[in-house]
Amino acid sequence: MAMCDKLGITELLKSEDKDLTGKPLMKRIMQTWLPAHEALLEMMIYYLPSPASAQKYRCDALYEGPQDD
Repeated sequence: MAMCDKLGITELLKSEDKDLTGKPLMKRIMQTWLPAHEALLEMMIYYLPSPASAQKYRCDALYEGPQDD
């Protein structure tokens, strides 16, 4: 917990989380500092192509019918 104090992380933790040690403490710190839903959403926004641009190259792989349909 001393390292958490030095980094200024203790104010992010709830009172019941301050009793944790080891892996549970690290997990709680990471959940508080970088929530997975925000990280995943940001990765999707920045790295996945838009549906309109992806449709151009994925249409051949996904649709087996006539292309003029």
